[in-house]
Amino acid sequence: VKEIRDKGFTMAGPAYGTNRNVMLETAAKLHFPVIYTICGELDGKAVTAKELNAPAFKPDWKQLEAGIAGQVKAAAAKYQSIAWWYLTPEELRFWRKNEYQYLQTAYRAIREADPLKRPVWLYLPNHYNLAALKKYVDCNEIIGKGAYANYSNKAFSRSWIRWSAENQVSALEGAPDGKFSICVPEMFQNPPEGKNDRIEVWARHDVYLSLACGARGVVIFSLARRKTMDDKVDRLYYDAYSRI
Repeated sequence: VKEIRDKGFTMAGPAYGTNRNVMLETAAKLHFPVIYTICGELDGKAVTAKELNAPAFKPDWKQLEAGIAGQVKAAAAKYQSIAWWYLTPEELRFWRKNEYQYLQTAYRAIREADPLKRPVWLYLPNHYNLAALKKYVDCNEIIGKGAYANYSNKAFSRSWIRWSAENQVSALEGAPDGKFSICVPEMFQNPPEGKNDRIEVWARHDVYLSLACGARGVVIFSLARRKTMDDKVDRLYYDAYSRI
């Protein structure tokens, strides 16, 4: 947290599991803003998308809502450094009844429990188009899907980033004030062989093109070290985004 603050980043997170609380404690001591992860729980265990879709799964929605509200109230009362709420499980699907009901329930609980009405963000999949993105505007303040050109086999056709950014902005047309889109650029796998020297160019292109097309912020996926990346690649991406 201290390192990314000193490099010019303006928020930490999101983080998962117990890491989210370690990060929150560290950031609070440094008076550094945090994107804090909320996850609904039943019987003391985090709810997963797989469970939500199990035929026998019949959740107590009121219990679930109360638990999420409790998380928000406890965190909001103690930590002024929380800037956004990050909802998990990620990629909840609008066409799956229980997943979408969970999204609606969790969103309502967060907004009602937070006296500062801080924005809520559910990460959306890389491939979502405009029609899909519109399904989430009512249950998010932030529209931010993956913008992973390399992962989408668009390493050398990067106008795909513009398509992603403009769809997010278009999804918010007519939405209430206070909702906005963000750029979620790529940092989780090695580039095509022999193309490490393109990493900084790609990172700069993807961030600035997204901002030019209406994104209001940047959250990089993922500053954590990934097994799918060589250490050298990890450092090239990290240094590139730090300079940007």
